[in-house]
Amino acid sequence: MLRGDAPDDRFHYFVDSASFSDLPSAGLGGRGPWVVREADTALAVEWFSSRISESVADWFAERDSLEKLIAVANTPLPNKVPERVDPARLRATVVLCVLNGRLQEAAALMGAHVRRDHVPPNVDSLERVSAFDAHLCQRFPEYAALRQS
Repeated sequence: MLRGDAPDDRFHYFVDSASFSDLPSAGLGGRGPWVVREADTALAVEWFSSRISESVADWFAERDSLEKLIAVANTPLPNKVPERVDPARLRATVVLCVLNGRLQEAAALMGAHVRRDHVPPNVDSLERVSAFDAHLCQRFPEYAALRQS
């Protein structure tokens, strides 16, 4: 999607593909311990727990409805000036909204995102945001009508 000489080229893989197993502190290193015996389970759980920043139950509770996902998608990334959001999270939420008939919410999310500052070193360029929005408009006419209003 929009590969080229833009300043954000080296970040494409962050936006276009993110694994469910990506953890906030994945940089802490390495693969988890092998769980071969029952005795290994406690060690693996401790290793996993040390690499997440909050309780897993709390994390899922904050994302157990579309309304909560919309709020999370609008949550600014910490320590970013100007204010930035996670583009992969935002795009996934927009798609979920569209597929679940929540077109007004999808249009509002994208409208706010298009108006954000997208100057480097932002992960998401204005060109990429506009291309994603245009594709949604082409594929979903009802969404397009709301984006144009």
